Amino acid sequence: MLDNPGKPLVSVRDLKMHFPIYSGLLRRRVGEVKAVDGLTFDVMEGETLGLVGESGCGKSTAGRAVLRLYDITGGQIAIDGREIGDTPQSQLREMRPTMQMVFQDPYTALNPRLTVLHALVEPLLYHQPQLKRQNAIDQAMAQLLAVGSDAALAQRCPHQLSGGQRQRINIARALMVQPEFIVADEPLSALDVSIQAQILNLLAELQHQQQLTYLIFSHNLAAVEHMADRVAVMYRGVIVETGDVAQILGAPKHEYTRSLIAAVPRADTKLERFTSVDYIEGTTNNFKRIDIQNHWLGETLSPILI
Repeated sequence: MLDNPGKPLVSVRDLKMHFPIYSGLLRRRVGEVKAVDGLTFDVMEGETLGLVGESGCGKSTAGRAVLRLYDITGGQIAIDGREIGDTPQSQLREMRPTMQMVFQDPYTALNPRLTVLHALVEPLLYHQPQLKRQNAIDQAMAQLLAVGSDAALAQRCPHQLSGGQRQRINIARALMVQPEFIVADEPLSALDVSIQAQILNLLAELQHQQQLTYLIFSHNLAAVEHMADRVAVMYRGVIVETGDVAQILGAPKHEYTRSLIAAVPRADTKLERFTSVDYIEGTTNNFKRIDIQNHWLGETLSPILI
C-alpha cells in the first residue's frame, strides 16, 4: 500500500535501451534492436507497480536498465530524487544498497560454488567492509529466518535446494543491504503454483514490515492483480496503458490490453481451437486483429502468449 502517494521514489522518463546488431567479417553495425524505446513511469514510495506484457516485450531489459545494470541508450532515471541515468558505473556503488533485484531464474541467480550463508554474507561485507564477519553471519541467519527458510539451509549449495527455497534465498540476499526499492523480474515463473502463493504472501509481508517499494515484471496477471497497486502494460518496448489494477484489468481501454487479458486461460470455459487465438500485428498505435485461419502461419505476427 502507498505510504506517500505524492512522492515518487523512482521516476523514469523516456528510457531507451537499444542493442546494436553487427554483421560481416569486420563486425560492422548494421542495425539495432530497440528493446526499450521511450519508457516513462513513476513508482511512488511504498507502492507496488506491476509491469505486464507478453514474453519478449522488453520487461526484463527495462528492469535491468532502471537499476543501471546496463549503460542505457537514453533517458532519465531518478531514484529518491537522485539522477542515475548518466552516472558512471564506478560511482553507482554507494547507491546499490538502496536498489536491489530479484531475478527470474532462482538457480542461475545464485553462485553454484557458494553456500547459502556465504551468498548472504557476501553483499553485506562488500557494502559494509568495516562490519565484523560474525556480525554479518548473525544478520544473515536472521534474514534467512525472516523469509521463512530453515536455518539448516545455511550450509547448503544451490543445487541442494528446491526452486521455492532458492527464490527465498534470492529474496533474502536482496534484503541483506536493507534496500528501499526492489525490482522483481518474473519472481514466480520458475515455481510451482503452490509455491507461487507462498512467495507472493512473503513479498507482501516483507513490504509491510520493511516499507519496501516494488517494481514487479510479470506476464502472470493473477499475480499482478494480487500484489500491485497500479499496473502498466508494455508492448514492443513502450507502455501503452497504465492505471489502477481494477481499472486496467476490469475495463481496459487499449486493444493490446484487452487481447492480453482475453488470452488468460479460464477453467470455466471450453477450450477453443488453436485457430481462434488472437494475433496482433502493427505498431503500438495501429493494431489489427488477424484471423489466423485465413493467414499463412509463417507470416511475421506477434502472438499474445500467457
